[in-house]
Amino acid sequence: MGKKSLIAFSPTGRSGVVVASVASRLGLQAEIFMDSEQMQLQAGSVFRMWLMGAHVNEGGLTRKRDGGVRKEVWDHWLRNSADSFLVMGLDAAPHPYPMLTLEMASIAGRECRRQLYAISKKAPDLLGARAGDNADAVGLFPPFLRAAGTRLV
Repeated sequence: MGKKSLIAFSPTGRSGVVVASVASRLGLQAEIFMDSEQMQLQAGSVFRMWLMGAHVNEGGLTRKRDGGVRKEVWDHWLRNSADSFLVMGLDAAPHPYPMLTLEMASIAGRECRRQLYAISKKAPDLLGARAGDNADAVGLFPPFLRAAGTRLV
């Protein structure tokens, strides 16, 4: 695609390390944006990104009420869209990211359903997914939506 850099928002630093390692492997520059508080809490991840040549941007200091760090990522990408590729997660990305994430995450849900039905021959009474910035519920719940009596938490 001829892009020279990857731009990403990393809420906890984990995805930033992945993006930095991919960029390093492909010979691209990585621009990672993190909330200033998370940068302090996740200093180890910030250090790993730095070791791989990423530039970690401290965001969210002045723009919390109008979108914070995610808005800064979008603004940076809009200014540099000709030579950069935006890497975003499920909830804030343009098409086709949400559909790709849904399809990849749903593999776990379909496999979970297959194994549960193989063992108990019925749907579970309760199915739970962790809260936070993740796609667990998006992937786990859809195969069980029509299962009468299954509570989704």
